[in-house]
Amino acid sequence: MGFKSSYARVSRILKFVREATSVSAVPGLVIAAVARDGPFGERGFWDSLIGSRGIVEVRTRATGGEPAFIDAHDLGELISCEEVLIDRVYDLNLVPFSPELIVDCGAHNGLFALVAGLRYSSAHLIAFEPVVRNFRAASAQLSRFNGRARLVQAAVYTRTGDAWFCSGQSNTGYLTTQPHDGMQRVKVVDLVEEAPKWVGKRLLLKMDIEGAETEVLPHLIDSLPMRCAFFLEVHGGQLVMDELLTTISRRKFRVITTRARGTFIDAFAVRV
Repeated sequence: MGFKSSYARVSRILKFVREATSVSAVPGLVIAAVARDGPFGERGFWDSLIGSRGIVEVRTRATGGEPAFIDAHDLGELISCEEVLIDRVYDLNLVPFSPELIVDCGAHNGLFALVAGLRYSSAHLIAFEPVVRNFRAASAQLSRFNGRARLVQAAVYTRTGDAWFCSGQSNTGYLTTQPHDGMQRVKVVDLVEEAPKWVGKRLLLKMDIEGAETEVLPHLIDSLPMRCAFFLEVHGGQLVMDELLTTISRRKFRVITTRARGTFIDAFAVRV
């Protein structure tokens, strides 16, 4: 391992450890940081510490010290851990009200819903996730919320039924109209059919649906309640973002870009 690689790894470990809420939280964060640079296999030194299932308990400031569970064998979960719990890309301090309802579209392993559910202890949660493995991880992650969390094993779309889904890493699957080997059929849900249940509620929405946002958000936006804020990941760069901005701004939302990474842009919108 060269100097630059060693420096980058040490820097990542320190970044993770700075988010620890106690000394006892440090080992789990060190393990997650090391795994982020190379997910563990099913055998070896690290697995002797964490067990063959690879599940690591991490406690960070983002969850107020409550545990989150990450699969150290899964790069997608490790990336989400860094983004949601360490870098805190979903800055809930931007939300100017206390939500009554939190809707997570593309819940993956449930980390955003976990952070938001802990922050807003009286809010109801709805999480949509089509991939079986991710759905099970999210179900375990959110089981602590008893009766106030509802998980739906489906992708959000502009119709209800089923569709082809291409699975990549656990955090990168996407809907497609061009099936080929390795595709799977998943349930899809039209969010507009869900929206009547949101009327009059203070809504916090998160949409990370791997490109389908260009179809789903314009289809949905007229059905959003007046008190509404949402986090959005856009695929396709600034051109796609500008097209969505036109639609969003016309509905009296103020939009800010929170992060840009090449063709991926994260944004936050709130109705003014």
